[in-house]
Amino acid sequence: MSNLTEAIREQARKILADKKIDLVIGYAEGDNPMRTQLVFIDKVEDIDKLVWPSFGLINLANYLLRYKNTPHKIGIVAKGCDSRSIVALLKENQIDRDRLYIIGVNCPGMLSRQVAREKVGEIITAEDKGDGNWKLTTVEGTKEISCFDLMPSNCVACRHHAPVISDVIVGDPVTEPEGDGYDDIREFEQKSPAERHECLKQEMANCIRCYACRQACPTCNCDECFVDVTQPKWVDKGVEPTDVAIWQLIRTYHQAGRCVDCGACEEACPAGVKLLWLTRKMNLVVRERFGFEAGVDPEALPPLATYKKEDPQEFIL
Repeated sequence: MSNLTEAIREQARKILADKKIDLVIGYAEGDNPMRTQLVFIDKVEDIDKLVWPSFGLINLANYLLRYKNTPHKIGIVAKGCDSRSIVALLKENQIDRDRLYIIGVNCPGMLSRQVAREKVGEIITAEDKGDGNWKLTTVEGTKEISCFDLMPSNCVACRHHAPVISDVIVGDPVTEPEGDGYDDIREFEQKSPAERHECLKQEMANCIRCYACRQACPTCNCDECFVDVTQPKWVDKGVEPTDVAIWQLIRTYHQAGRCVDCGACEEACPAGVKLLWLTRKMNLVVRERFGFEAGVDPEALPPLATYKKEDPQEFIL
């Protein structure tokens, strides 16, 4: 059992036993080492189901919305990006801070099943070697691969490993890398418009419009999504390239100033679409134009909810 797992259980057990909360939302073991499932615990005797996973790209803040209109007091395990999503939800009055107890975790980064598949193909078994490497077995044989090589782009680029909001923090501090983490996006920007279009066209051709990305995202929380509206009808439900492009681009625009780069959308995608190309590009635009990062400052107004008189507004000329 990892030290983080033990620390999370200790904090969760204490607040549940003291009746500070009605339930805890956290991670539990899945049916294999590369799968993690979420768990809702309301009994002290079930606390040992909680774990700190290696493959934990589920954003637990998403499940706070189930309790938006209930009186429950909720404990939640929150890594850095989850805590930023909580801040975003608080700003939009989706949840009440006084009903939350946040067990913040200094997150060293998560591993991705999608990345693992890209590296070695379909995986039959996986084993954590405990030395910073994983042993992955496929139909073609066995390969050892480092944890760093199994991280998704958002975790590699992460500059907010520590929770930005919490009631208690567990885990050792994580050294933040230098730079802003957008080198890969700037490299993509150097391509010609035709090259960028072709890259995105090929990637989006895999989208099957299952909406798993929407369901995995805490800030995709409209009562009725624009793709489900029929009066008026905004977009067709098919998988024609234009329909897919409209769906993905509008979804990305709706996340402007709200996306925390948690990677839950991309990890949930059954077709392996690289959705972070779009959301991370949008985040970079928001950062450069408005000096804003979603969920980092609990007091800052969202960029589309405020203005500055000195804004040059060159983008509308």
